[in-house]
Amino acid sequence: MAGNSKKPKVSIVIPARNEEKHISECISSVKRQITSFPYEILVIDNASKDTTAKIATSLGAKVILEKHKGLSFVRQKGLDAAKGEFIVYIDADTRLPEDWISYMIGYLEDHPLLVGASCSFHFYDGKPMDGVGIFFFKQIVIPIASFLVRTFKRTDIIFGWAFVVRAEALRKAGGINKKFIFYGEDTGIAYRLRSQGRVKFLKNKYALISARRFQQKGIQKFSIIFDWTIFVLMLLGMHKEAEQISKAYLFSKK
Repeated sequence: MAGNSKKPKVSIVIPARNEEKHISECISSVKRQITSFPYEILVIDNASKDTTAKIATSLGAKVILEKHKGLSFVRQKGLDAAKGEFIVYIDADTRLPEDWISYMIGYLEDHPLLVGASCSFHFYDGKPMDGVGIFFFKQIVIPIASFLVRTFKRTDIIFGWAFVVRAEALRKAGGINKKFIFYGEDTGIAYRLRSQGRVKFLKNKYALISARRFQQKGIQKFSIIFDWTIFVLMLLGMHKEAEQISKAYLFSKK
């Protein structure tokens, strides 16, 4: 059984702020999933000023408003509202391959010690030059980050474009760390989940994501100055400093 259910096994949580250009295809990719797991679709509208909420509602998603600006607040709102045993967080500009939910949920069910898992990515709208950025991120940043985290912290990395967690484990871990307002919240989730079990990065599975943020910021600024800096600071136990980097990015957007 798929689609909405009174007792969903999986809660699909989609954070969205002014995503009218992407939300339709994101939700549609969820509804095209080939899966027997009953699921619900929750779009957490972060005070959008466009037609994001209207589009999501028309496609059968439950829309929940979160007025407090920041991705961590939106993810927590989704956690609070989720009825499923598993929560799948996907960005509003992410598109899932048809077997993604079945594979990821099935993987966690087959590995009971795992409390979360994330995956790699491909661009669906990238330009030829973005291939350089993809190579750098996949072949250098991800392997190094994964190795360092597993070596020193006995966990793995989570990337926010698409990942799954056991809802109860995340709640027991304290939920979302709201001090990571935007960048770094996915790393914060991985660190908090360490108290409940293992996290796994599945490099052979992927989601389809937009290249827009890489193109807007440039691969070096996007992946190094923000994500990589936050990751290294947390690895060194400098959580307050990492939180400040996350806040600095949010304020620079205002």
